[in-house]
Amino acid sequence: MFDGSHYSLEENIALTKEVVKVAGAVNVSVEAEIGNIGGEAIGEQAPVAHAASKEMFTKVDEAVKFVNETGVDALAIAIGNVHGFYKGEPNLDFERLSQIRKAVSIPLVLHGGSGISDDDFRKAVRLGICKINFYTEMSAGAVARIREYLNENQGVTSLPDVINKGFEEAKNIIKKRLEVFGSKDMCAPEKTLCVSCTDKTCGAVDPRFNSGAKTVLYEELVDKISREVISSIKAG
Repeated sequence: MFDGSHYSLEENIALTKEVVKVAGAVNVSVEAEIGNIGGEAIGEQAPVAHAASKEMFTKVDEAVKFVNETGVDALAIAIGNVHGFYKGEPNLDFERLSQIRKAVSIPLVLHGGSGISDDDFRKAVRLGICKINFYTEMSAGAVARIREYLNENQGVTSLPDVINKGFEEAKNIIKKRLEVFGSKDMCAPEKTLCVSCTDKTCGAVDPRFNSGAKTVLYEELVDKISREVISSIKAG
């Protein structure tokens, strides 16, 4: 994901083209953003609520130009969605979404899912949204569950138990979202990293997970990827 939406259209196109060039050299797809979604992702403190600015919505003609000139694989658009929490009720521009869907052929992405109603999510999916970013509400819900657990068990000293309460709540929220998005039961274990997710554990910690894997230092991994990218670009 590369977000150059805070630049001018031409600057965004130029920067995104470079990202696509580098990522494409090692067969990595690129999601980019046009229009300005605004708001903020959750940090240590709860984010300030924001309302969408219609002037910053994605324009259909600019979306077409952006996709044609950059070669991106997925496009995040602004149709009334904002990052973090919403100020007032979200008011998505579904007509604009329909127009963009007809104008470009690549998958469309909806950022800022926290606070959007179930019905609006379903409608957005029907009209062409293929990927949804949903984090703030999930994270806030997990923290609230941890806070509740600590208030009820003030003598607790086990960090794993505290963290697991947050994971459990996050999973419950995610499961409900998957049903709304129409993604329930669409995850095949052989096609994902999670081979044995349960209510309390993630497949990533399962002993059957990628048994042949070995630990790689971050610096070594960056160096390896960099060399592969440079080599692929030169070869191309």
